[in-house]
Amino acid sequence: MVSKTMRVVITDVDNTLVCTSTRLEICKRETGGKMNAQFWDTFLSDKYTQYDSPIWEAIYELYRVYKDTRLPVVILSGRSREMERGNSFVRNLLKKVGIEIYEEIYKEWRDNRTVAFKSEEVKKRGYYPMYLFEDDIEIIKYFKEQWEDCTVYYVEDCTSVRLFGD
Repeated sequence: MVSKTMRVVITDVDNTLVCTSTRLEICKRETGGKMNAQFWDTFLSDKYTQYDSPIWEAIYELYRVYKDTRLPVVILSGRSREMERGNSFVRNLLKKVGIEIYEEIYKEWRDNRTVAFKSEEVKKRGYYPMYLFEDDIEIIKYFKEQWEDCTVYYVEDCTSVRLFGD
């Protein structure tokens, strides 16, 4: 068990706050359907992020949690820092609905360790996630093992948001 320190709300970005299915299809077409290095270089760049669309149900649920708890909101994303550097779409979207972001944490380019990356970053900063918004079941299970009282909102297929375990 990890000791409690700074209580936060943690949210992922891709397929949690924004749906990337259109960007995914465009990148697949560009690489002839192959999900090779060229595909990932394009998908994980900001080249087609303008095709990402908000998942409003998740954004409004995040807003409700933020408004009710006033806990700091931390973006913890598998996106690379390079991808997010010039792209303020998510920041502006959350600001528009009234969510203040405490910190944004992104992976290094070509770091494929999403679960390890996320857990290391949370522990390194001394965060205790009270709420997690996520679409990856593997990450959700890890967070629930480490922080049992963390309330998890599972975003499934860019369409529905539900409490994990319901």
